[in-house]
Parts: sequence; structure tokens; C-alpha cells
Amino acid sequence: LPGPSLIGRMVDPRAMSRWMGLWGAYMPVGFALALAAMPWLLAAWGWRGSWVAVGLACLACAGWILLRVPPDGGRSSPASALGPLIRQTIRRPGPWLLSLCFGFYAGQFIAIFSFLPTIYEESGMDPGLVGVLTAVAVAVNALGNIAAGRLLHGGASPPALIATATLVMIACEWLAFGSGLAFTGRYVSVVMLSLVAGVIPGTLFACMPRYAPRPEAVTTTVGLVQQGAGMGQVLLPPLVAW
Repeated sequence: LPGPSLIGRMVDPRAMSRWMGLWGAYMPVGFALALAAMPWLLAAWGWRGSWVAVGLACLACAGWILLRVPPDGGRSSPASALGPLIRQTIRRPGPWLLSLCFGFYAGQFIAIFSFLPTIYEESGMDPGLVGVLTAVAVAVNALGNIAAGRLLHGGASPPALIATATLVMIACEWLAFGSGLAFTGRYVSVVMLSLVAGVIPGTLFACMPRYAPRPEAVTTTVGLVQQGAGMGQVLLPPLVAW
């Protein structure tokens, strides 16, 4: 949650959209790494050892941030200032709309990749390839995040980017799950969906600083939007399944 605020301190404001697009790629990159690496880690260390390894990796990242990110120079807000920041954030419509948009995106994305194994099963796919194919399909989502940052930096309209990506998602969802294409066509549709869909979180992350009520409220705005993403991931896949 503090990531966007810390990035804002360290980069030129004119380049903020590009960096936020890059930041938004953390989820698909982590998702793809997990899909690719966990079968081997589980076989070697079991689930407990794998969780410990991931925890140690997080600890190493925290240490690196502590060493490389400059201190805030006393600018951090005391805990007593958190309440006003939260109130200012939830009183603005912008953060709520970003949260709603992220919820619909995240819920769709998780639902699609939850049902992707049905495509593999119907095609008689070798189980050894399933993790790799899924990791590739998820990983390209990061390219969409990065592209969103560059497009916004070049002056693209956030609503136009989100609307275009949503329409492409609809078309690709139908091709993957409703068209009756052969496996290759269905899998390519999922990859294209993931690639273009990455524009949505990249755009939303880049918009958060400008929709926050003030610079200090970027973290509370990110928190609200992440709650929307979490609710979408919890509620939409069961609805799709039903």
C-alpha cells in the first residue's frame, strides 16, 4: 500500500504515470512466478518450506527497501492523522469509482483463470504443461500494465483506455469460453485477454495519485481501491460459477 506514495517521492511527477504502470505489474509477475516455480518448490520442500522461502524473500525485499529508499525526513503523518485522511478519501467519489472498476476487473481476471483448467481438460492437455501455459498467459498481463503507463504518459485518455480494454476482454472471453474454437484459438484468446486487460490496473494505479484528495492520502486511496479488488476476487468467481 505505501508503494505508490514512496514512488511519488522518488520520481519526477511528469513521469509518475509510467512508473505507476510499472508498479501495477507486481501482481501478474508474482502470479506467473508462483505458477511456474511452485510445483518444483512443493516437490522439493513441501508447502511449509515453500511458504518459509517466500516469507524470507519478502524479508529480503523489506531490507533492500530500508537500505535504498531514503527516509522521509520527518514528513510521515502521525497515527492521529490517519482518521482525517480516511475520511477525506471516502468522501470523494473518485476513489470509490476506481475501487469499483478495479473490483470488476480483478473479479473477472480471477474467474477467467480459475476456469482456464477446463479448457486444458477438454483438450486432453499434458498436466506438465498446464502450469507453464498458465504462467505465460498471466505474465503477459504485466506488459499491459507497463503499456498503460506509457500510453498515459503520452496523453492517452484513462476512460478510453479502460473502455477499450474492457471491450477486448468481452470479445476474448467469448472466444475462449463460448465460441467452440480449437484449443489453440481458445488459448490465444486468453493470452490476448490477459495482455490487453493489463491496461486496466495500469491505468487505475496511474490515476490514484490524481484522484487522491491530497498527496498524503495516496496510500488511503490505494487501500480503498485494493479493498475493491479483494471484494471483486471474492464475489465474482462464485457468481460466474453459478
